[in-house]
Amino acid sequence: LFGAAFNAQIPGGFAVSMEALEIPGIVGLHSFSFGVADGKWLVLGGRRDGLHARQPFNAFPSNMNNTEIIVIDPQSSQVWSSAMNQLPLSIQEQLQSTNTCFHQHGDTLYIAGGYAYSASVGDHITFPSLIALNVSEVIEDVILGSLTPSAFKQVADSFFAVTGGRMAHEGNRLLIVGGHRFDGNYNPMGMPTYTQAYTNAVRS
Repeated sequence: LFGAAFNAQIPGGFAVSMEALEIPGIVGLHSFSFGVADGKWLVLGGRRDGLHARQPFNAFPSNMNNTEIIVIDPQSSQVWSSAMNQLPLSIQEQLQSTNTCFHQHGDTLYIAGGYAYSASVGDHITFPSLIALNVSEVIEDVILGSLTPSAFKQVADSFFAVTGGRMAHEGNRLLIVGGHRFDGNYNPMGMPTYTQAYTNAVRS
């Protein structure tokens, strides 16, 4: 984990400094979603491997999905985790995806889209749904070792099938900015193993 400090007051530019924070028990993850409550970090989804392989048969393997919900206390260096298999299958599948659009507003974390293998569909997909969860409640549940399905709400709609975009809050609206829908097996050679459509939009 790295902390970064930015200073724009230096004449002629700015400085960036980074400091490593070592916490035993943290697994390497990337492209996850996260929330924060009471100084603790809630980490969901993402991948345990590094840069995805460039072969269609080996890119984004499901056994490298992060299938645990992780809580980290950076002050005490404590780490807790709970398996997602305590949750309904549709929520499990989306929460372990990569490059979701997510945003925390108050104590609610919103997660839309994300790309991963869906066992229920039998293919890699961008998930067409929005999840809202109570950050404080989920953190407490993970620490106690048992997830409460009622802390998670899910709405299915292809409108939310976006991966690689950003989510923000403006007034009484959530915004999904950019991103694309990517279904099928990743293939850097342009072979017809997938379909892809960029939103080219700000969705509200």
